[in-house]
Amino acid sequence: MIENAIIISIASLGFRAITDKGMILYFLRKPFEAHQNEIVRYLAKPVILCATCMASVHTLVWYYAIERHYSLNTIIVMLMVAFLNTILWSITEKGLS
Repeated sequence: MIENAIIISIASLGFRAITDKGMILYFLRKPFEAHQNEIVRYLAKPVILCATCMASVHTLVWYYAIERHYSLNTIIVMLMVAFLNTILWSITEKGLS
């Protein structure tokens, strides 16, 4: 399970990084950051805006791609990815500023 969590965390944080301001795919993120509607911003968090929140959607996508099925382990891996994303992204942000 830890291997899956690490792989998914790297994939989701990589996506989060390349959509950050100044990066090549920022155009995907920009409309959601500037959007005035709070509901749209809230719904975009688990997809592109929030590293911790991204664990939910990205785990569902990547876990199925790796294992070809869902199980109780999916939820455990999702929590592990949320933890890893939170820790690793906070370290990354400190290093970038």
